[in-house]
Amino acid sequence: MKIKPQTILIPIFYLGLFFLSNFLKGDINYYNLIFFSVGTVLGTILMDLDESLLYKYYLEQGATQIKLITRSILFMFSLIPLGIFIVTSTGSEIGIGLFLGIITTLLIELIIYRNSTDFFHSRFLSQLKRRLSAQEIKYFVASFSILTLIFVLLSFFIGR
Repeated sequence: MKIKPQTILIPIFYLGLFFLSNFLKGDINYYNLIFFSVGTVLGTILMDLDESLLYKYYLEQGATQIKLITRSILFMFSLIPLGIFIVTSTGSEIGIGLFLGIITTLLIELIIYRNSTDFFHSRFLSQLKRRLSAQEIKYFVASFSILTLIFVLLSFFIGR
């Protein structure tokens, strides 16, 4: 398995943001910092593992195209209530880190593949019957970007 740059860069970015937000509050808990970092690393690794290894266990027999569960539109929509619950109610640093690792990995992939409409549909929107136009795909990616930003703000500055 080849390690992607985002597997390392996402946890480093969030580690810095976590440290900064707690430093500004004047309360740095290093155990929470470690738990949050472990969660973020696990989230990014989980997304990489699904793409390279785990899909083999849920792939239908005779399928000619690989459809990843973690890249489906149903999974993305299920992240919204899950994220609200994790960020506002649980207080689990590992859970928040895991969620932010997953949602940020998805956002990066959405941004990378947004210009290739055929590949974008086969990777992310295979459950839809109607094909989205290039403009609609850009709106979808922009909406997901705003959603990710809201969850980041909730996690670091507003929600706690």
